[in-house]
Amino acid sequence: MSLAECGSCYLISMQSVIGIIASDLLLTVFIAVSLFYLLTVHKKRTEQAAKIHVREPEEITESPYQELHGIQSDVYSELQHLRK
Repeated sequence: MSLAECGSCYLISMQSVIGIIASDLLLTVFIAVSLFYLLTVHKKRTEQAAKIHVREPEEITESPYQELHGIQSDVYSELQHLRK
């Protein structure tokens, strides 16, 4: 196919193709490096925030169970005394 036969074809020079490919590669590398940097900074910030917000466990001063004082009768035995 000669140039005369391709009247409606769009011709691109080899320098333009090389420039487009090179700029595409540079843009891809720039995006990858920027994303890596931003994720690294974000990870450091979240680790620092997690260290700040870590609380020490609070001491429990009272037992969660009620202590028994003396001998207590059962509820059922009290009911039997009431029926009689």
